[in-house]
Amino acid sequence: RIAGRRGAATCEFLGRRLLELVEAAGHRLPGPTEHPEAILLLEVEGDGEEVADASGAMRDDALKVGLRSLEATTPGEMARLWGLRHQASPLIQAMTQRGLRSIQVIEDSVVPPARLPAYLEGVRGILSSREMDHVTFGHAGDGNAHVNLLVDLSAPRTLSNLREILVETTTLVRSLGGT
Repeated sequence: RIAGRRGAATCEFLGRRLLELVEAAGHRLPGPTEHPEAILLLEVEGDGEEVADASGAMRDDALKVGLRSLEATTPGEMARLWGLRHQASPLIQAMTQRGLRSIQVIEDSVVPPARLPAYLEGVRGILSSREMDHVTFGHAGDGNAHVNLLVDLSAPRTLSNLREILVETTTLVRSLGGT
């Protein structure tokens, strides 16, 4: 709601597990807290005054709901933040060195943006009940979440777990009005 109401041009979500992989790769996360649950990247376009007004309003809205914010105003600061998002695929691919494969069984589910928190919470529950490692990131402004499961294909029950996860996630997405 914060992004849409204030006119963010871009709204990207980076989940906790992705941020853990970023830190494990030796990169320091920006911001006022260590080990955040997630990062939401909001980008505002316009002239200087429009950007300042929208950024200030989003920062105020975030504070009202208990979120912390960090503002990037130089090209270098912006590139550093967007670099976190661009590291997602290479970091996920590197998990093969640990014997895990990225499986995109539920990778591109889309729900109405206002329902994204319910979707992410539901998926987390589905996956944690099977102790399934995963990385979540995506286009929060569009309600599109990339959920990459990290699995050991040789482990018992992997295939049956994947089938169950697909069925349960599809049911969840449908219940939230998504696709």
